[in-house]
Amino acid sequence: MEIVLDINGKETTFKTGKITVRLYRKTVDLHSAWVAGEFMPKGYTSKDIDQAIEYICEVFGNQFTLDDFLDGYEMNDSLDFMVLINSCMDNVLFNGGKVEKSEKKA
Repeated sequence: MEIVLDINGKETTFKTGKITVRLYRKTVDLHSAWVAGEFMPKGYTSKDIDQAIEYICEVFGNQFTLDDFLDGYEMNDSLDFMVLINSCMDNVLFNGGKVEKSEKKA
């Protein structure tokens, strides 16, 4: 998964970081809260938006900051943001539909 941010006037593309068990665990909790209407609920606030952006930063391995995202992510409407959050969760929960596996053996 990739995201493009305008940082200091330059479009920069970031790819998602590795999916750790810690990130998976957080995503499971956020997804449950999303389904229950507790994460990004109807009538969400700027605090909810910041929580979502912090999660997005984690999904991308903290390669950019909350402020980088706030100033550098261009969206047409709120649906773009919601789709991004949902895509991040799907990417972690379902490995972005990839079948690639690590060389590490359990």
